[in-house]
Amino acid sequence: MLDDALIEEAGRRLSEAAPPSSRVILFGSAARGELTRDSDLDFLVIEPEVENPALESVRLRRVLGDLVLAADVIVASEHRVKEWRDVRGSLIHAALAEGRELAA
Repeated sequence: MLDDALIEEAGRRLSEAAPPSSRVILFGSAARGELTRDSDLDFLVIEPEVENPALESVRLRRVLGDLVLAADVIVASEHRVKEWRDVRGSLIHAALAEGRELAA
């Protein structure tokens, strides 16, 4: 089962691998305190700029490779987050509403 130490380690690794001034947000069941043994971790990484979010997501997911966990890493630029943060039903709105920022 996932524990706080593993979640914090994943957040630390993502923060270190992301460009400077990026933010790592944990959202989903882990942020809501509803983890089960089948839960995965959901991270939103907000970067100042990102050319290809899909490739950056894959790159960041790889830094978690040796941790025993299932995780989704969603990457968005600050500009994209500003566009979608107030759109109810969007992933970005949900992540910001329920999520918590992890310290580097």
